[in-house]
Amino acid sequence: MNKNKKISLIAGSLLLLSMFLPYVKMGMIQMSIYDVISAEFMSRATLMLVLSLGALIMSFMDNAKIARICFGAVLLILVYALFDASNTGAGFNVFDILGIGAYLAFISSLAGVIFSKEEEQEAHS
Repeated sequence: MNKNKKISLIAGSLLLLSMFLPYVKMGMIQMSIYDVISAEFMSRATLMLVLSLGALIMSFMDNAKIARICFGAVLLILVYALFDASNTGAGFNVFDILGIGAYLAFISSLAGVIFSKEEEQEAHS
């Protein structure tokens, strides 16, 4: 198992773990992606969970191209959600209410995009 596959598997595992950690914290109120899926099944949160599972499974099966697409799609959903939340006009800083789950999802999906590569073959002479 090469180094890129190990990092990609770790990133996929952390991305899946982040779904159960708090994404939003406002005082005593905390909400994870799992809580959002429990409340409303057809949402971007469900798509994030499916893409996270897909990234982890494709990394395990050595399909780096599909894994990179899944990691990238999760990253795009997160960036869009941050952009959408910052344009509400409520006058608050989005980064003040983000929880550890959002940061972990962002970092692990970025690492997954970077390290989901095909194994490089060395030329033997």
